[in-house]
Amino acid sequence: MREHPARTVLTLAGVAIGVSVFLAIRLANQGALAGFRNTFDAVAGRAALEVTAQGESFDERVLIKVRSVPGVRLATPFLQVLGAAMPGSSTPAGRASREHERKKPPGGPGPDRPQGVPLLVLGIDILSERVFRDYDFVAEGKQKGVERDNVERVLQRLLAPDTIFLTDRFAAKYGLKAGDTFVLVGPDGPRRLTLQALIHSAGGGKASPASILDGNVALMDIAAAQRAFGRLGQLDRVDVLPEPGVDLDALAERIRAVLPGDLSVARPERRSRQAERLLAAFQLNLTVLSYVALLVGIFIIYNTMSITVVRRRHEWGVLRSLGVSSGRISLLVLAEAAVIGLVGSGLGILLGTALGQAALKTISQTVGNLYVPVGVTEVKLSRTEVVLGLGVGTMSALLSSLVPAVTAARMSVRESISRGGLTMARHTRIGLMTALGLLLLCASAVLTRFGPISGVPVFGYLAAFFVVLGAALLAPWAIRFVSAGIRRLRSRSRRAEAMLVDLTRSFGKNSVAVASLAIAVAMLISVSIMVASFRSTMESWIQRSLRADLFISPTVRFIGNRTAVLPPDIAQKAARTAGVLAVDAFRSRRITFRDWRILLGAGDLRVVRDHGGLTFLSGSRRAILDRVVTKGEALVSEVFSNRFGLGRGDLVTLHTAIGPRRFRIAGVFYDYSTEGGRVVLDRKLYRRLWKDDRVSTVAVYVKPGTDPEKVKERLASSFRAGSGAAVFENGRLRRRILQVFDQTFAITYALEAIALVVAILGIVKALLTNVLERTREIGLLRVIGFDRGQIFRWVMGEAAALGILANVLGILAGGLLALILIFVINKQSFGWTIEPHWPHLLIAGYFGLTMAAALGAALWPAR
Repeated sequence: MREHPARTVLTLAGVAIGVSVFLAIRLANQGALAGFRNTFDAVAGRAALEVTAQGESFDERVLIKVRSVPGVRLATPFLQVLGAAMPGSSTPAGRASREHERKKPPGGPGPDRPQGVPLLVLGIDILSERVFRDYDFVAEGKQKGVERDNVERVLQRLLAPDTIFLTDRFAAKYGLKAGDTFVLVGPDGPRRLTLQALIHSAGGGKASPASILDGNVALMDIAAAQRAFGRLGQLDRVDVLPEPGVDLDALAERIRAVLPGDLSVARPERRSRQAERLLAAFQLNLTVLSYVALLVGIFIIYNTMSITVVRRRHEWGVLRSLGVSSGRISLLVLAEAAVIGLVGSGLGILLGTALGQAALKTISQTVGNLYVPVGVTEVKLSRTEVVLGLGVGTMSALLSSLVPAVTAARMSVRESISRGGLTMARHTRIGLMTALGLLLLCASAVLTRFGPISGVPVFGYLAAFFVVLGAALLAPWAIRFVSAGIRRLRSRSRRAEAMLVDLTRSFGKNSVAVASLAIAVAMLISVSIMVASFRSTMESWIQRSLRADLFISPTVRFIGNRTAVLPPDIAQKAARTAGVLAVDAFRSRRITFRDWRILLGAGDLRVVRDHGGLTFLSGSRRAILDRVVTKGEALVSEVFSNRFGLGRGDLVTLHTAIGPRRFRIAGVFYDYSTEGGRVVLDRKLYRRLWKDDRVSTVAVYVKPGTDPEKVKERLASSFRAGSGAAVFENGRLRRRILQVFDQTFAITYALEAIALVVAILGIVKALLTNVLERTREIGLLRVIGFDRGQIFRWVMGEAAALGILANVLGILAGGLLALILIFVINKQSFGWTIEPHWPHLLIAGYFGLTMAAALGAALWPAR
């Protein structure tokens, strides 16, 4: 290692980057999941049971029924609303916000514009709150918490009109102090509130909600919160504490008996587990991608140890002649690999922590866009993660050095001491490797026929791994095949340096370099094809489905509040607006089906039939929608159909406000907006069964020949004062959807780019080693008349040949991987049908990029 510092540095870099990516994704996933769980646990507090309406609000009179159940010690009401805080104009943040508003183009709020700072408002009952959750308040003019016996007195301040408590972290960030006022925009419009007290973000213990969401949490009296957010008479949850010694399951059954049909009672951790399942597939895919860099790093270690065996064979021969056993020789090789693994892993842990911090921000944004807000701001490196990082790197180094170690042990003494041209090629059974590679490719095709296990596409991942490994095993055959073509071309060339290009001379090292670069290219190409296919499919679906000219949505929807609703009369106002042809008032809410969280939607399906663009897997669109409207049947999304095995003609049972109700499925439609699945009913039927006339979104169709911008201005002016609604055009919604899509896949591109960097390190290492091993040959060539330019072109020619071969092999393997990703892994993970789209220009660009990288990597060895 000391005698060849350049090779050692490149090897350590390969191990370090591989371990760092593996650890970074793990840390970021754990950080996002920890924030996810902390949010649920802190908000739930000490509640043993929760009464909910599956993510929707319900009549507060349920509280009286729950309190009357024998065995209930205490039941407290709870309201949870995500609003948008607009700091007061007297603060620096407020002035910045005002300046930002002044510079914005006209047109009102929209989904691609900032809508204030997300603030989770908790409406609490101050009489019982202390029993369920803990708080530590900041004494006025001090930086420490108030005495415990004064907490209840501080909570009494919430009874003052338009009063709110904020965390000290939020207040410090935006220059607020007790007594200041600021605007909070909720589903029912803006409201000016007075800050009465500050809560310690780091205080209160585990049961304090003040520590979640980076301190973006506020407290209000539940009655004041109901008034502020237009939720009079409504609750989001009832938290229950049992009497001592009461059996929770039996108590849950007694509570369930007094609840309406659409309400449920369960332990808080069940709600958390349901939500976590939605994250599982997304995080698993990232984890699998993180293994790519680690796999390429393993190839680099293998290359290093193979070179060590070839270069030190004379030393091994001398040791063998002195009586050292073959097993001891193997241990020497493994020990060197272990040192490389340990040192590289240590560097990887340091780098992985920094990468994990960057990855956490991206993953948290994606989770917030797709699922729920996550407020974790930093990763935590535990002893377990350190041990795991060291173990993964070291074990990878040891596994990748097994073949070189066995090769060193099997060399005879005479073969080792001989200074002939021994290379790893003599110990490489190309025919066996080729046969095994083809066998793995065939096995991958068979594995794609199997379904998922517990919702996880295990066989799909295994098929993808077999394709990667099969392509790597075909690298030696590909080098021999290409070398035969190079020899034929070389015989026709008049350039002396062309006669020197020979990929088989350093066969083992070149095979590993080609395999590692091919794997990186294959993963880059496959993910690019998958993302391009998904994006193309989604764009086509958006084009077909979003036919309305304008959309009305709650303003706070744009900062993550997916449960926000519009005033019930807003659809009627929109329908009476001049220039409007038709409106579709759509209601969307979370429900539980077979212990899964899904979406229940309800709209005016007559309008959808006449003007919308809902697309079905099979059947006549108009006939299907007619059946839903006239016969009270249901529509289900493709994701729902695949997940639960229910299709056209089957019956689905849903729990309504008046009890269970069975619906026949009239059709299955394409939908790429949710992973949990969706059931859609006609709005009239929904209102009758769920006793709910609220509206989530209003789709507005403009009369032909009417300017949508003018209609938009009329709509905005009709409910501008305190409605909490925003009007935006079709194009803006499409841009927002695609913006979230691109953000979701940004980290996958980063992972593939890192894997490509590791593979380029392998190319540099292989070429540098080739030059170092052929120093004597280069010297002889210079003696007989070769100049520096010819030597330079010879090395660059070999680099070009290796780059072209790795690209071709990688593109072929990437195409196979893309098919597995599209038709197996994504289908089984998310249930979406994706139409393949081959981005030829992008693939050509990647070919040029990797060729430029390979040639750039060769500049140092060539020089």
